[in-house]
Amino acid sequence: MNKSKPAKKSDKGSGIHLLIGILTSIAILALSFTNAYEDQEASTYDFRFRLRNDFFGQPEQFHGISTIDIDDLALQSHGWPFTRDRHAALIQVLNQYNASMLGFDIFFYEPSKPFLPPGEIARMEKETLSKGEVIRLIRDYDQEFLHAAQASDIVYLAQTFEVSDKDAVFSVANLRDRSTEKDAAVEVLAGSSIPLNPALSPTLYHTTDMEVPLLDFIKASQGVGFALPKPDHDGIVRRYRLVLAYDGRVYFSLSLLMACDFLQVPLENIVFIPGKEIVLPNAHLPNGTMGEIRIPVTGRNEMLVNWAGPYHTTFRHLPYNLILDFAETEPRNLALKLAKKIAVQAPEQMEDDAAYLAHARASGGADLDPQLLIEMKYVVGDCMAIEQALQNNPDLSVEDYARSLGIPEAELPAVADILGSFFSRIKNNLLILNVLAENPERSLEEVGQQMGVSHLENIKLGVGILRDLMRQGGVSAEDHPLFFLDRITSAGLHGDETADRIITASDFENTVFFYGLTATGTHDLNPTPFGAREAMLGAHVNVFNTILTSNFLNRVPHWGNGLVILTLGLMIGLLVPRFRAVPGAAVVFIILSVYLVGAFLLFAQAGIWVDALGPMSTLIIGYLSITLYNYVQKEKEKEFVQGAFGHYLDPKVIEQLVANPTQLGQLGGDQRVMTAFFSDVASFSGISENLTPVQLVELLNEYLTEMCDIIGQHGGTIDKFEGDAIIAFYGAPIPVEDHAERAVLAAIDMQNKISELRTKWETENRMVELRQMWADQGRGEFFRVRMGINTGEMVVGNMGSKTRVDYTIMGDSVNLAARLEGAGKAYGVTTMISETTYRASRQDIEVRELDSIRVVGKDEPVRVYEILGRKGQVDPEKQEVADFYAEGLAMYKARKWDDAISFFEAGLKVSPEDGPCQIFLQRCLDYKQDPPSEEWDAVHALESK
Repeated sequence: MNKSKPAKKSDKGSGIHLLIGILTSIAILALSFTNAYEDQEASTYDFRFRLRNDFFGQPEQFHGISTIDIDDLALQSHGWPFTRDRHAALIQVLNQYNASMLGFDIFFYEPSKPFLPPGEIARMEKETLSKGEVIRLIRDYDQEFLHAAQASDIVYLAQTFEVSDKDAVFSVANLRDRSTEKDAAVEVLAGSSIPLNPALSPTLYHTTDMEVPLLDFIKASQGVGFALPKPDHDGIVRRYRLVLAYDGRVYFSLSLLMACDFLQVPLENIVFIPGKEIVLPNAHLPNGTMGEIRIPVTGRNEMLVNWAGPYHTTFRHLPYNLILDFAETEPRNLALKLAKKIAVQAPEQMEDDAAYLAHARASGGADLDPQLLIEMKYVVGDCMAIEQALQNNPDLSVEDYARSLGIPEAELPAVADILGSFFSRIKNNLLILNVLAENPERSLEEVGQQMGVSHLENIKLGVGILRDLMRQGGVSAEDHPLFFLDRITSAGLHGDETADRIITASDFENTVFFYGLTATGTHDLNPTPFGAREAMLGAHVNVFNTILTSNFLNRVPHWGNGLVILTLGLMIGLLVPRFRAVPGAAVVFIILSVYLVGAFLLFAQAGIWVDALGPMSTLIIGYLSITLYNYVQKEKEKEFVQGAFGHYLDPKVIEQLVANPTQLGQLGGDQRVMTAFFSDVASFSGISENLTPVQLVELLNEYLTEMCDIIGQHGGTIDKFEGDAIIAFYGAPIPVEDHAERAVLAAIDMQNKISELRTKWETENRMVELRQMWADQGRGEFFRVRMGINTGEMVVGNMGSKTRVDYTIMGDSVNLAARLEGAGKAYGVTTMISETTYRASRQDIEVRELDSIRVVGKDEPVRVYEILGRKGQVDPEKQEVADFYAEGLAMYKARKWDDAISFFEAGLKVSPEDGPCQIFLQRCLDYKQDPPSEEWDAVHALESK
């Protein structure tokens, strides 16, 4: 009987543990229906994308897909919106080079106005024009677009819909009235839609209105699909609507419509399995076979977008300007290539223009300008002679080569100037060929270093072309002479692994293009799992690619995730009570690790999204709940210290108060000589505006952690944080004599660490768009931190009320340190210290005197200095600038403006971005024009804090 009592107690305890596990799983399951849960789970889903690419690389990307980006350069060149002749020109180029499809993520809802180009009038010789002549000069850009689209048979247009807020409860009465023009457009759009099956209606988004392209544009296109991003509750685009319902018909997204045409699947053959799949039967797959493509869908026929990666590192992206530049330069390159070929295969033809021209036309040059063909013949002939001479004597100069041609000495400069470009290019290319023969994958910088060339632009073209030739089988006889006209390289093909290769006609042939806005600051940017501002043009590309590669994603239904959560709740209730706290935690950790790894592998390898947040929360919260139940008695002996000292930031302060608790209730402080430190990140608001909250917190935590570690290493005390600003002091609570030296050395180490962080962010490809924006806007060094340091008397101690105190510093000396941090902006320096700090630490540091300033709120001037580095460790260039600056400052104080100007200009020649030299140069110029009064004491008054 005695043995049965413990058994009953154990059974009761086990029942409670099991109940806790079940209740935990039920609570988590209930929360899984909330937006808050869904947002956090979606974040783990986004993380899986990035982790997948890190471990397994990017998913398959169909080689025949590319975008055409209307990027920043295109907007700068042509403005926005583009006139439609710009689109027409693009269509013509793509059609000329046999592109397969061109999907416009641009809307054509209104006709454009005819335009009378002023240049056309200026070219007319007659001063007066008849009405008919004026009419013939007027350009109708719409007609130009239509003619290009009709001639190409590759154009697909975009439209938008207004989605009903009534979900599936919909009737014809909800439709907005349509104009006669829209009625006609809807009738023509029947070719891009199918009748709505009533059984399918509940599973579709219904729409109340549609915006359609111009009727003639619809007729000229191959189809019209909608472009309508579907952000989740947190604003991130993870899903893509495939179909919508409008007025009894089903309309298709741009990507699905184009995919069906590409796969030769008629729209009427598409099979809908409501809420599960969209089936494309008898699809002509890219590998040449026929098969069935089953697109898994969720909700109202949405598919999960299998994002391949960040926009600029996936697929091919051709900037708009690059395509037109290619079309302009390609005929000359083709003519040059043809001339080289004939020079090798039929050299006798090079002697007679007529024979050469006939041969060239028969060899593929029939569409090229005859004059261009002849011009390239002579170019090749001259270059062959130059190359032969250089092969015989690699050290030959252009002047000696000209002499070998019998050019008189008096004419040598002019002839050498004419031959110079040909000669230098061929000479460089022969050297490049030798360098790349050892290793074709050497970078441009490595080739330049091997050749002893510092100006890489001189060899960039040759390296790109020769490496491209080697990758395609090697440099043949028909590639000689090694003279190349300017070619279009793939500088804009961000997603291409060989981003330095040459663009050729093969980049267009049989390629499906999606065309739209990608410029920074435009409206068509949205968050994706890979970035906060990604071009939505990428959504169409990724969806099209996912369909063609059948690399779909599918989410486990809610009931499946609920079953997993309940199972884990039962496991926690049964397993955790069998172990003590630490072993129990290990068991939970193992289960959690196995589950998370499995969830990740399911996603990465099978495209299955199972919830991570719910199961993870069930395991963790269940374990903590059971542990809390088993260990009701908590340790409380440190409760007073933790509660009383929770408002102190620095551990050293807590240590002092623990050692002397009587100080806890004492307000006031001690007056002593100490050193105060202030720092602030320049333009931090500009940084914060361009990062998500999560990214901003991560950046700030990383920065503050590194800075605080350095302050602590030098014995400093953190006073407080104010956003990105740090306030610290040296000399308390533990008094030290060398507080000034500690402060300045810490500042040097902090600036060095900030430089390391910049390098780290660049290496890790973090904040790429933000750093690029910083550079494009000419805002100087990214993440520049200003620091101000002053040594003097100040009060340190407990400040506040009887219920809330801070261990902090106060006084004029503290205020001056804050002013010096702000003053650094006016002088373009990062670390400014007062004269008192310099005198106390001059044995450890190198400085340059900046100025004597009068800060806001103080009448007495303060001499200030910039820290250059540790004693004897200053960069020679920085020291040289400082020396010029010191000479200039002396001349400035002596009112010798011209002498001062010469020294400051000398400093700027060494370092054009040196802020102090720039400031004082401008002051001298101003004083030279308007000299100061006789009472001028060379003290500069700062007008702001």
